[in-house]
Amino acid sequence: MRIVGSLVLVILAILLGFGLLTSFEPGVHWMWRIGYGSGCLLCLAGAVWIGMGSSRKS
Repeated sequence: MRIVGSLVLVILAILLGFGLLTSFEPGVHWMWRIGYGSGCLLCLAGAVWIGMGSSRKS
């Protein structure tokens, strides 16, 4: 189940990364860049956190 959660977060991070790249077009407000960037980093951090938890022995 942890692998599924990590996979969902990685897919969401990829989509947010594409959003971050498209936010560099002219005329886009800088708050979109902050939102996409922070969302992407948070999703990646969550995926790593969930993945590290699954590698530990209980």
